[in-house]
Amino acid sequence: MINFGIIPAVFKNEADYGAIKVGDRLKAENIHEQINKGYVLTIQNATNNTSFPVLVELSDRQRLILLAGGLINATKNS
Repeated sequence: MINFGIIPAVFKNEADYGAIKVGDRLKAENIHEQINKGYVLTIQNATNNTSFPVLVELSDRQRLILLAGGLINATKNS
């Protein structure tokens, strides 16, 4: 997933998964900043005006690849 620029997030609270419905619009604002800051990201459900935390465990290399938008971009940039 990381090689393609997809964030491997896991719900911090299992119940949050059940609160998302098909068609809900999810967004993560300031995603680069959130990824740089740490282990817990905040995802907003713009459809019902709620938010929930997700966990993302990344090595330094994985973080670099994600922030570049994937492995191809990270390779081009180095």
